[in-house]
This record gives sequence, C-alpha cells and structure tokens, in this order.
Amino acid sequence: YGADADERIHSFATQRFDKSVEYAVQFHKVYLDAIQKRPFVAGGFVWNLADSNSETRGESTPHINSKGLLNWERKPKDSYVYYEANLVKQPVIRIASRSWQLRAGRADSLHPQTATQPVEVYSNLDSVQLLLNGKSLGVQPVTNHVATWQVPFVDGVNILTATAVNKTVAPDVLTIHFNLVPRSVAQTFKPLNIWLGMANYFIDTTINAVWVPDQPYQKGGWGYIAKLDTVAYKLNHTYHNSNDVAGTDNDPLYQTNAKGIAAYKIDVPDGKYTVTMLV
Repeated sequence: YGADADERIHSFATQRFDKSVEYAVQFHKVYLDAIQKRPFVAGGFVWNLADSNSETRGESTPHINSKGLLNWERKPKDSYVYYEANLVKQPVIRIASRSWQLRAGRADSLHPQTATQPVEVYSNLDSVQLLLNGKSLGVQPVTNHVATWQVPFVDGVNILTATAVNKTVAPDVLTIHFNLVPRSVAQTFKPLNIWLGMANYFIDTTINAVWVPDQPYQKGGWGYIAKLDTVAYKLNHTYHNSNDVAGTDNDPLYQTNAKGIAAYKIDVPDGKYTVTMLV
C-alpha cells in the first residue's frame, strides 16, 4: 500500500489522491491503524521505501514513482517520520511538513499582521511544547502520536521549536519563510501566485515562489467570479491530466482545470502590473 507525496504540494483540506504530503500521511495513518487493530496481521509492505524511476509514469512527478517514504535524495518524508513516532522505542519529536519551509497565506481578519495555520508535531511522548520565534504557543497533548497547534505566522522568518515537557529530549527546530498575503490587496499589493482551481499550495523552490489556493472574490481582495447559469464553481482537488507536460518541471500547475468561471478580479491600486497566465 502507498500514496504519492509530491513534496511541492501541501494542503489543509486533503482530498483523495491529491498528491499532497498531508494526504499521504493521512493515508498511512489509516493503514497503520488498521494493521495495529488486527492482531492476526503479522505485517505489511509499504510501496515503497524511496521514490524511484518509473519511465512510463506521468502525474505530478513524471517518470518518478513518488510513493516512497523517502524522497529521491533518500531524505525522510513526513510519512517516514510518522512511522518512527509509532514504532521506535526511543523518544521522537519531529515537526511535520518539513519540506514546507517556504509558505504563504492570507492575513487573519482580526490580526492582519499574522496568518494562522495549523502545525502538527509527531511524537511518542505524552505531550509536547511548541515555540514560535522563542515564544511558547503552549503545551499540547499527543493523541495517536500527533499534537497540533494553530500557529500565527508573521511575514518573513518564523522559527518553530518543538520541545519535550519535563524530559531530556533534543528539541526539533524548523525555519519557515512566510509570505503574508494581505486580505486587502488594494492597500498593500505584493507578488501573488494563484493555483487556479485548486485548494492546495504549490512550491517552486527554483524561484522561491508559492502558489496559494484559489478562492471566491471578495471586495478589496481577489478571486474568481462564477457564472450563475452553469454548474456551481467547484475547486478541483485531483489531476485532470496526468500526462508529462513538456518544457516545465512544474507539471501540477498545468495538469488541473477549473469550470464555471465568468471572470477573475483583483482589486489593486492604480499602476502598472504584469499578469502571467500559465496555459
């Protein structure tokens, strides 16, 4: 058993086979739980240990099977760390979504200087503390080897530190570079990359860019306007074209589509702007 995990794709609302790191972890959680609940099952085979060549494959990573617990460079993915937290005896504290070190998100409505997003920590301890830039976000209990916080990310550098409570265990540290997207782009416009038709995030580390999920238009902001005489506009979470896309390594951006859009609107101040559509 296994699920593709493209480390460039992340999601807070996972859907079946969306290739996100978070969906793959959820997939393995279900299988591991099913195995552990059945004493007559001696074991299982994860497909596979590491991402590997598969010449005829298309999908989000053409020519590579991305179901590995390790990536192409043999570095652990989140799924691997989740198994560690469940199965090893020594203490484990690991911040999840480690490949998601370049993030973006809309500013909070009440606190426009932050964007609150969930962060998980995998552990086999009873509880874990999480700090953001040295300030404690509190102690959370570990349930089914996972503890969760709502983290108020700020624009720029965010250093997460997960520590044990009343135990001598090495802390886990993760540095995240966050692009805070203003709710009102009319006041402060920043470069904006939108993954049209998707509810996931896509990371391009070659140009340090994050594509944010699509959204309905709101005054002062940005988003799609759907046709009233068609099927209601719906974000698509799976790939509609699994072929290898020539001339790019960012295949997922070209493999999805959206239906029912009447217009797309972005409320920006007067000035000159460059608009690029990837088709």
